[in-house]
Amino acid sequence: MLGKQWSIIEEIGEGSFGAVYKAKSIESGIEVAVKVRQDTLGQFIMVEHIESHQKSLEVDVVLLSKLNGSKHTCTLYGYGTVKDFGMARRYVTLSGQIRKARKNPGFRGTSTYSSVAANKGKETGRVDDLWSVMYSVIECMRGALPWDHIRVRDILNMKMKMPTELLLENVPGKLACILNYLKTMKREEQPRYGWIISILETIMQERQYRSGDPFDWQVPFLEQAKSSLNQRESGAVRKA
Repeated sequence: MLGKQWSIIEEIGEGSFGAVYKAKSIESGIEVAVKVRQDTLGQFIMVEHIESHQKSLEVDVVLLSKLNGSKHTCTLYGYGTVKDFGMARRYVTLSGQIRKARKNPGFRGTSTYSSVAANKGKETGRVDDLWSVMYSVIECMRGALPWDHIRVRDILNMKMKMPTELLLENVPGKLACILNYLKTMKREEQPRYGWIISILETIMQERQYRSGDPFDWQVPFLEQAKSSLNQRESGAVRKA
């Protein structure tokens, strides 16, 4: 069962980026293909009529939404998110107390985005998650992190020695406030999420970004799709 709306019939195929399942609508009985992408905040998209043998395109939910109602296109019935908790660990007990740090928890994750504490194999907490978020944000704004192309065993040393101003080269200086704050935090502390979000929102406003704006790597694809749709609509007008 998927979302109390779709009944999974069987798996059609599976690749390195996800799996495709045959499913049926509980209400209408219509059969669809459901693709489940295997990323942290993945999306599944449903494509109408398996029996029509239409080519299933790897497209963004936003694009499918805009194409809804157009002839000869895939139909979007719905979408959702899948949160992967495969590497998550409860940090509080059932009574609400912070769990004691393990002596040798080991390292799990990706060295590029993990905190210094995680790279050292220490117990991690909410502050370490925020370090990963910040490294991801900085990478998006810089294009790459300084340690992207060095050996894994050298990443920890580079992270520890790199000055904040060098890490934030060509990046809004306000991010330094967040990084400096994270450096003062202990594993058990509850982060000031509201304050961090307010700084990120200020940066977005100053740069005239909106939360619904496409990512840089989506722009060419969306422009191409928009151009194709305009050509299709203009062709329909000429035929009329």
